[in-house]
Amino acid sequence: MEFLPPEDVERYRSGKLVIRDEGGAGSNECAAFHPDAYIRSTLAGSLAVVDHRPGTKWLSQDIYLLRKL
Repeated sequence: MEFLPPEDVERYRSGKLVIRDEGGAGSNECAAFHPDAYIRSTLAGSLAVVDHRPGTKWLSQDIYLLRKL
């Protein structure tokens, strides 16, 4: 998160989706940061979050295991 500007860090910490360089969608220029609250309230939809593993130094992406209710 150290590479995000303070306003994006604040948005992320408040549970909102952060998209950087949206004009570069479909390329490596665009990046989306999904906070846990956003995953659970929006992306998971009607699925239950069974497990969540935060990203690490070697794997920067979080992993979520979802189950159909």
